[in-house]
Amino acid sequence: KVLDKIIELGSRLKNAQLVLSAHTFSQHVFSLLEKDTHPQVYFTNFTYAAQTNKLTVAGKAANYGVLARQIAFFEGNPIVDMVEFGGLSIDDKKHVNFSITLSLKPGTLSTRP
Repeated sequence: KVLDKIIELGSRLKNAQLVLSAHTFSQHVFSLLEKDTHPQVYFTNFTYAAQTNKLTVAGKAANYGVLARQIAFFEGNPIVDMVEFGGLSIDDKKHVNFSITLSLKPGTLSTRP
């Protein structure tokens, strides 16, 4: 009976190790947003789709030039594979509303930050 418990515990530990080794580290996403956000940009919403490895953010930029620099920041990040943007509009304060989808490189979120 003790041997059965030891075998069961060993199996549980092995399963836990497998789960943890495949764990997605969301710290990468927050680090990306913190490091690569232009000071004249702020995000109003974001979603991450683990199935497609895509991060979509909606936000506001002070002007089109700032938005262009924001896109360049994301394009220069080594974990970003592709940047798509759209949803452009101007609000009543002349800020540029936008949406950006970042396709992240495979495996980047399953490694420790």
